[in-house]
Amino acid sequence: MRTSKPLTVTLDKQQRSVDERLVTGAYDSASEVIRSALRALDREEKAINVSSGMNVTLSYISRIEGRRLGSALHIRAAAVSSINAPPHT
Repeated sequence: MRTSKPLTVTLDKQQRSVDERLVTGAYDSASEVIRSALRALDREEKAINVSSGMNVTLSYISRIEGRRLGSALHIRAAAVSSINAPPHT
């Protein structure tokens, strides 16, 4: 029993790419080429979504750590300037 339904797709410049893959024998049918392309697209979109989520996380961590680092640098700068300050007379 067939679980998929026939689909008509109009390919412009991509038709050449499909034809080349069929000629080389890499694929047995245009349907196989399209299914393979869709699997690649799914992987790409998943990678982009994961990467996007990581960027948000890294941005958040960077912001939090930046505040901590900024405070630490401010404290250190104050300490250094008090050491280098001329003595009170």
